[in-house]
Amino acid sequence: TGMGEVYPDHNGRLRQIHSMQMTENYVVVAETSYMYDPCVRKFWNDSQAGWEQEFKFEDTVDGNVTIMSKNGTVVATISVPPMMITHVLGAYEDAESGELRFDVIKYNDARAYTYFTYIDIILNGEPHPDNMTEITRYTLNMSPWELKDITNLVKTDIKQSFEFSNINPMYQSKPYKYAYMTKNLFKLHGAVLKLNVDDGTIIEKELPDGLFPSEPIFVPHPNAVHEDDGVVLMSGIDGGGAKGF
Repeated sequence: TGMGEVYPDHNGRLRQIHSMQMTENYVVVAETSYMYDPCVRKFWNDSQAGWEQEFKFEDTVDGNVTIMSKNGTVVATISVPPMMITHVLGAYEDAESGELRFDVIKYNDARAYTYFTYIDIILNGEPHPDNMTEITRYTLNMSPWELKDITNLVKTDIKQSFEFSNINPMYQSKPYKYAYMTKNLFKLHGAVLKLNVDDGTIIEKELPDGLFPSEPIFVPHPNAVHEDDGVVLMSGIDGGGAKGF
């Protein structure tokens, strides 16, 4: 007779997982509030793409953070406020404080998938909303496992529309200081950013309009002394030239 109500037990439903992170001893799996509804398989609509039907952001459903040991054992599942996570920065354990910290790009809804990726929206000049994203640090106590804190790592007065984050790969699973990301993805005033996660400051380099940057990749110097000794490589779309760069 139709779709009816969503399956009531959200713990019995799959969630979107975009990225996973590793620390020295653990794997961090952030399960978002972008929820799968299996009932769509029964009432399929051929006029819509699969993900448009199958997933919906549910702002009353908490996210889950599952912590696994590297042998595959689940050691904890921790509830966090409703969230949508795409790309991630660094993650590490702090033995002195007994904390695990993992940093992510967090949205408050799923419009990055359900609105701003549509071609007509990309082309119509509509800017991203202010503070569309947040660079968020989740801090977990490791004994007992529980959420301690959620912090916005950006302390600079800047319009927060970030995506495609990366760090120096030599600092994966370790304390780190710098992250690199794109601003205004597929919009005018595209830029590459360098974020200092310790003090929240940002260095921004805007590309000429018509160049649309994608994911920045940090390549460390082979004889690096400091974490940010290296270069940032970035490809993208040259709209005026109708080609990549």
